[in-house]
Amino acid sequence: MTSPAQRGPEPGVYDRLLRLESVGIRLGLERIAPLMAALGEPHRVARRTVIITGTNGKGSVAATVSAALTAAGLRVGLYTSPHLVSVLERIRIDDQDLGAAEFDALGEEVLSAIARTGTPASFFEALTAMAFLAFARHDVDVQILEVGVGGARDATRIAVPTHVVITQIALDHAALIGPGLKEIAVEKFGVTAPGSLNVMNVPPRFRDLAPKGWHLDSSGRSDPSSGVRYELLGARGDPNTRLSVVTPERTLLLPVPRLAGAHQLGNTALAVALLVHLGVSAEAIAAGITGIRWRARLERLPGQPLTILDGAHNPAGIQKLIASLPEVGLVPGFTLVFGAHPKKDAGPMLRRLASLAGSVVLTEAPLLRDANRLARLLPRHPDLQVIPDCSEAVRVARSLGRPVLIAGSLYLAGAVLRTLA
Repeated sequence: MTSPAQRGPEPGVYDRLLRLESVGIRLGLERIAPLMAALGEPHRVARRTVIITGTNGKGSVAATVSAALTAAGLRVGLYTSPHLVSVLERIRIDDQDLGAAEFDALGEEVLSAIARTGTPASFFEALTAMAFLAFARHDVDVQILEVGVGGARDATRIAVPTHVVITQIALDHAALIGPGLKEIAVEKFGVTAPGSLNVMNVPPRFRDLAPKGWHLDSSGRSDPSSGVRYELLGARGDPNTRLSVVTPERTLLLPVPRLAGAHQLGNTALAVALLVHLGVSAEAIAAGITGIRWRARLERLPGQPLTILDGAHNPAGIQKLIASLPEVGLVPGFTLVFGAHPKKDAGPMLRRLASLAGSVVLTEAPLLRDANRLARLLPRHPDLQVIPDCSEAVRVARSLGRPVLIAGSLYLAGAVLRTLA
């Protein structure tokens, strides 16, 4: 698998980085620490470090914060994962993807450092090191880091955060983090640092375990000294509608966020609270939440019939996706195109979506589960097809004439977007 030369790094560098996938994921800082030392500790250069963790919503919050800080005139580094179309998307400077030549140079530097240390590193750890190098070389004012898995033991946590956002606590990556919500919560709380400003969306039953900070609460009953409240004043689609966000420091009336879905209002409120604490103006915040483009989040694809692409890939994400379908014009009876990662519990997600679908097309993409195995999870659906090639699966689904929903994995979303590029 190589990146196309016209849009990505040289295949040789990218392929060598991809071989690091064989190292595997191991939570902890034992491998990233010597790599950072060999590179001169670039993770310490940025004046402010924002780390964003949570089961869902990390990327949306990270992109919103980056867009607003860039609009405010700051130099901003953004590191997210996974990528959709090109690996260059993972490392951004001032809301622009890293250039291919710079990616290649950073990749060579990091691969050389890995060889010198004698300590193995995964693909994610290598890309994390490359991001820190890029941010240091560009002298960013703020580096924004989206956690890969968990929190306290993720490679991004080699940096000490000045600010932390925890977007959601729900079940995902249980084999790596722990089987229950409490273990997941503790892992995510561990990303914070002494003195960091923490903005969190934490279930009430875990508040006693949570670090000090601001808590998202749409009920309006939170403590004014620590609560972040939000309310949509009007209906989506009405140009006069505003999003009210109340933080311990400031109250703002903002335009409706560009990202669709009721859950994105909460994500936006978390981002706004962080931006308020960073001293960003209301004008820059408004520019950030209306100017953001974050793909595969209830994204409408060009052409007919109506086709919605979403990267939801765990039960909590699927639940939020279903709740948002009416907003984007999807009603029961649509055609579902579904694929899932082999480490995900695909059955409940597939059955829940399929219960709303008139037709189901199961498909594959790199890193995804065999579509025929997925079919065994849905033995009784009256209109089920297995089409391993995702481009053909989407073509067939659209040819049926009904609206189409493509969901189940960000890897599937990326594969679909690459066919359209």
